[in-house]
Amino acid sequence: MQDEAVLLATAKQDPAIKIQGKPLTSDPYGIGLKHGDAQMKQFVNDWLKKIQASGLWAKVWKNSVGTVVQGEAPKPPAIGSAPGSQ
Repeated sequence: MQDEAVLLATAKQDPAIKIQGKPLTSDPYGIGLKHGDAQMKQFVNDWLKKIQASGLWAKVWKNSVGTVVQGEAPKPPAIGSAPGSQ
């Protein structure tokens, strides 16, 4: 099985490729930080909140994944929702 991001990149390079249906899984992505680095975790979480509130997150999605997937940018995952992020 291919990662959806890889499939989207391939489809962007070759317009003859069409991705059909919904993803088979919903594997979470995350930002890796040194375990126990509360200061960096707070910095990253504040940055994520800022780019979501400003609309930059949706703009980046539209200019990357959105060039292959039609529709509006989805709601970003809740900060801290990936397993192990607490």
